[in-house]
Amino acid sequence: MPISPATPNAAGLLPSSTTGLPRTLWSASKTDDLLRQLTNLSHKPLPAIQALYYTVLLAEADAPPDTDNGARFLIARIQSLTRFGAVEPARALLEHAGPAHPMLFDQWLDLSLLSGAEDKACRALRDQPALSDHYASRIFCTARAGDWPTAALTYDTAVALDYLTPTQAALLAQFLDPEAIADTDIPASSQTLSPLVFRLYESVGSPRPTRHLPRAFAMADLRGTSGWKAEIEAAERLTQTGALPATHLLGLYTARRPAASGGVWERVRAIQSLDNALKEKNLSKTSETLPVAWNAMKSQSLEVAFAQLFAPRLHQLNLQPSEQG
Repeated sequence: MPISPATPNAAGLLPSSTTGLPRTLWSASKTDDLLRQLTNLSHKPLPAIQALYYTVLLAEADAPPDTDNGARFLIARIQSLTRFGAVEPARALLEHAGPAHPMLFDQWLDLSLLSGAEDKACRALRDQPALSDHYASRIFCTARAGDWPTAALTYDTAVALDYLTPTQAALLAQFLDPEAIADTDIPASSQTLSPLVFRLYESVGSPRPTRHLPRAFAMADLRGTSGWKAEIEAAERLTQTGALPATHLLGLYTARRPAASGGVWERVRAIQSLDNALKEKNLSKTSETLPVAWNAMKSQSLEVAFAQLFAPRLHQLNLQPSEQG
């Protein structure tokens, strides 16, 4: 048989030596069946199942036997990871597959915009405009690459040809000419935002909260551009699905002293109190703060993260059942 070109559908980040899964993992499956299964993955699986999902989605394995030269299977895996909020693994998987291709580029740019790493994707689009059919992306990336005159010319052309939505046109106008922000109204946003429009709102000084947006948008709050409260809430959302390591969340919880009370700040206080008690190896304080911290994390469905962070340290103290609250 002739050797066919490599297909992006076979791309993976975890080799068989790591996952224990064979390269023939998909050999008995049809692409359409796999796409249907990936679309129907539970949004809140059991933690062990969630970990298995990530292993399977990131596994390095041969593409299904009926695959073509497209990337439907890879894109379905990327979309599944994105729904869980695993933006960085999804972006890494795309970059491993070679995202500078029209069938993959828009996914790459969206993920890059959410993680604040869009410069590389924008340079690729500047050099190869045919990578995307979306004029809004071309305009944004041309400007990000420093070629403002070309971005403005492309914008005028796109507006004349009606290639932009009203929201895109208004935001890009303000993005290209910041002085216009004071003289024009910021367009109202809808519940459905693309990563590009989300970043455009941010660029014109009207950032949108991510709390009610799809989970992947929470990644945008971890770029160091949001307040501490927004960072913690975003990290909690991502930690719930295992998209963010529990240690990252602990780092945010213990970054500084809370200056307010209620809501997220009570969780911060509870975790800080338990963390300090464990550092001091104080059995009395630990037994007092443990139930409070556990209930605080449980209220956010973060029991697994709590166990990952504190179970080994609690085990070292050898607390008696009566001291565990």
